Amino acid sequence: MASDIVQLSDGPAAVSDPERQVRIDLAAAYQLAALKGWNSLITNHFTVRVPDQKDMFLVKPHDLLFEEVTSSSLMKLPIDGPLVDASKNVNPAAFAIHTAIMLARADVNCVLHVHTDAGTAMSAHKVGLRPLNQGAMRFYNRLSYHDYEGPSGHVDERERLARSLGSNYALMMRNHGLLVCGPTVQKAFYWLGALITACRVQLMIEATGAELTVPRPEACEKFARAAVAIDDNPNVTGPMWPAELRRLERAYGASYRDRMAKSSACHLLSFFHSALIRSAIFSAAISTGKCVLARGIVGKIEASTTRSPSIPHTRPLGPTTASASSRAPIRQVPHT
Repeated sequence: MASDIVQLSDGPAAVSDPERQVRIDLAAAYQLAALKGWNSLITNHFTVRVPDQKDMFLVKPHDLLFEEVTSSSLMKLPIDGPLVDASKNVNPAAFAIHTAIMLARADVNCVLHVHTDAGTAMSAHKVGLRPLNQGAMRFYNRLSYHDYEGPSGHVDERERLARSLGSNYALMMRNHGLLVCGPTVQKAFYWLGALITACRVQLMIEATGAELTVPRPEACEKFARAAVAIDDNPNVTGPMWPAELRRLERAYGASYRDRMAKSSACHLLSFFHSALIRSAIFSAAISTGKCVLARGIVGKIEASTTRSPSIPHTRPLGPTTASASSRAPIRQVPHT
């Protein structure tokens, strides 16, 4: 099984342009989720199907935080392969839950699963999501429910999970969390945000204890259908993803695209910058006879210019293979 897992940081690997783009999109989604506070340390997971290898999907290594994920750190696994355990640095729940949807739904290319506070609280709500506002109405008769069966991470639950989702794109995993899927990373991410907000707003409304006004069923259905048309209108939704990326890059920079390439370029520029300044200072020092002072200045410059660029990562993304021999095995993984 280890030979079926591909990770770019293991060494050179041929990556097609379509795969490279979905790697960038998925890494951006991970970092955006961290920025929005949707993540739960290293647990929870986003996946995407490889466009030109429909039987393969991408997922983050289990030990990475959401904000540490980059396009080159994503792992590629077979969708219909045997269950991958924690010794391969893959969360078993990520494999079981996401492959369940991708195997059953050819129209789904991206699956997102989170445990936000609002979503998890709503997952225990007996009535479920109600059409109390427009944000919730987009899921009117379009939100599925799956009863809790214990920790996710077993392949025998996959068929039941897919059956619970049916033809919808959103699933409330009772007493667990939220799952949203879609044809693209962008659409799935947008729908996940809408579902999280709808859950949070309903909890806020119900917390007031006030008598609630529920729109007529035909009005709710009318909005749900209109939401589909809105989502398919590129003039409306097209600018949303670029706007999200601008927000992300203001907060974290563009590390999601490829940290390793960025780091190498920055270190190379720092090296040349330091060399040029060193040369200029020594030339001036020789003419003035102040070599001791020049050496001190150069030392300070080297210390400041050879630091790593400011990137939201806490550890290098060196060889992070799925082989048990390359790292100490993770002894226990929380099933999420």
